[in-house]
Amino acid sequence: MVGGRLVHEKAAGREVRAAALRTSILTAGVRAVVCAASAVVALMSASTAGDLQGMLGLDFAVTPAMIWGLILVGGAGLLAVDWVLTGLSVRLTYRFLSTP
Repeated sequence: MVGGRLVHEKAAGREVRAAALRTSILTAGVRAVVCAASAVVALMSASTAGDLQGMLGLDFAVTPAMIWGLILVGGAGLLAVDWVLTGLSVRLTYRFLSTP
């Protein structure tokens, strides 16, 4: 959608990069809010450790530190992937739609 709008507006390279950055910030921000809400729910639930152990078929007990680690590492990884894929999608859509 953003790439299409940029093509319609006949944006230059600098404008495309700025729009890709703004869009990446927006999507990562929204995803960060969702991640934070999910983390709060997971940390407040007494069954999270048991749920993870059963879901992943683990033969050891899941500790609160492990849950925190999953939240921090997994959330940061998810936000990084979101950031990269959003920027790429804006640029590739722009390039694809602006090609004659």
